[in-house]
Amino acid sequence: MHVAYCRTSVRRDHKVSIEMQKEVIQQHVKQDISKWFIDDGLSGSTINRPDFARLTEWVTSSTQSRTLYVTRYDRLSRNVSNALDFLELCQTHHVEVVSVLEPIPSSLGDKQATQLLFVQILFSLAEFTRSVTIENINQGLAQKKLEKKVLSAKVPFGYRYQEGKIVAHPSEATVVRQIFSLYTSTSMGYQKIAQQLQKEGKTFRGKPFKKHHIATILRHSVYIGQIGHSSKNLTPYLSHDVIPIIHPDIFQQATEKRTRRRPKKRDTREYPLRKKISCPHCGRKLSPKMQSDSIYQHTYHYYACGYEDCIGYRLDAPTIEKEVLSSIKTYLTETNNLTILLDELQKQLSQVAKQKEATVSDLMKRKSCIFDQYEQGILSKKEMVQQLDILTKQLNDVTSITLTEEQLEERVTQLLHLSDNTIQDVIWSYIDHVQVTLDKQLKEVLLYGIRIQSDVV
Repeated sequence: MHVAYCRTSVRRDHKVSIEMQKEVIQQHVKQDISKWFIDDGLSGSTINRPDFARLTEWVTSSTQSRTLYVTRYDRLSRNVSNALDFLELCQTHHVEVVSVLEPIPSSLGDKQATQLLFVQILFSLAEFTRSVTIENINQGLAQKKLEKKVLSAKVPFGYRYQEGKIVAHPSEATVVRQIFSLYTSTSMGYQKIAQQLQKEGKTFRGKPFKKHHIATILRHSVYIGQIGHSSKNLTPYLSHDVIPIIHPDIFQQATEKRTRRRPKKRDTREYPLRKKISCPHCGRKLSPKMQSDSIYQHTYHYYACGYEDCIGYRLDAPTIEKEVLSSIKTYLTETNNLTILLDELQKQLSQVAKQKEATVSDLMKRKSCIFDQYEQGILSKKEMVQQLDILTKQLNDVTSITLTEEQLEERVTQLLHLSDNTIQDVIWSYIDHVQVTLDKQLKEVLLYGIRIQSDVV
């Protein structure tokens, strides 16, 4: 049985992106697709998608050999961990997942773990492409900032978007002022303010006020006329298109109070091996721990066993993390996997470029045909504009950013040296299990089925 899954994160006119994915799959697959699973306009950053849920049920409903087709692996998920979990689920239930535009190199063989490593690298490359796309988006936002314009039509509670401007909603604006007044002039916190508004029968867009609504309102600088407070790449700026409803002094008082009342997080360190190291005494997973030495003014970070009946075990976090990363690096550089992958990925880049050229050529012919039909009176001006608009969207899809061979080689080189933070994050997520000895030596690292024995043991 052959099925296919398509997803696009943005709904486009006439479902262009979904239709293009279906067309690509049908061009590459000779067999009939018995069922299509389609999530249109849903982000790949979450697995909470209706047809993806139905696809998962289909996978687990049988153990017979079946095939699932996608255009690219990132259609399944933008999250590498979620994608790998789904691929492993498919392997368990004898479902072969085929990415028609990213075929697994035949030189890698049919080992499932090696194929998963190949998918990991593809996700690493996709992360680079997304970072370039995000940079382009940020440039567009920066241009709007220069022009003092509103960034989008999505506005917070207390406002409405009208003809490019953000205008105050009278009744909601009154509630916003009340929230700031209660927070700055009384000892009430988020929960108490929400309860007070509930007693008065006031709602947040038709729903009872909750504490997170209060927190969001108190943080939002749009109430003093500033745009861009939620962007990581833009400094908030005053916009001519927003009328403030809160005085800056009141907003500052609320900000200072929130800062004072915010609980301080003692340990802000990331622990990439959290719940991945087994205690050699009791077998339970080690948890992160922090200990401060007031005499020497030093902080120590550990992975420790918290089971009360265990005799106790802990590892120095920086040391074991360095050993694990070094062990993985040795494995990758001693095997020929990545060299083969680089060659195969470069071949795929060439194939994708040829496919793109052919598709662009076909779309340009269709564009010329539209103009001919308009000149012959077959199409009206309105119909011509509509079809050209659809065609332009298709061209934009096809000509979206792709990696050059130089960029690809750079990313794989980084992977070989594990020198890039994004690459290291991918490697950490690929670790399934770490075993250590009673004398705190690294024994082995398990990468979803690939066992890496330590030279120390």
